[in-house]
Amino acid sequence: MVEVYLVGNSSQYCVISPTSVHGKADIRIWVAILLDSETPDRHNFDLFANESLPNHVGYAKVKITLIDENDNQPIFSQPPYSLQKSPWGPPC
Repeated sequence: MVEVYLVGNSSQYCVISPTSVHGKADIRIWVAILLDSETPDRHNFDLFANESLPNHVGYAKVKITLIDENDNQPIFSQPPYSLQKSPWGPPC
């Protein structure tokens, strides 16, 4: 049996599934809480797999960089703009 776990400063932001496996398995990392690029925008932690035998430990470094998304609606300086077709045809 292999136990799988996360270690590091940002490990509380994610969870893994499954946490223990027999043989070969896909390990998935899920976001545990809503992440915001403004606080902080980078998360680093290690994924460990331990077979409970001496020297049978594997790990992978996980680095997540969040990209900012515009979460604010645009603000215009006047009421909605209105566009009309020009009587002289399309611009040159």
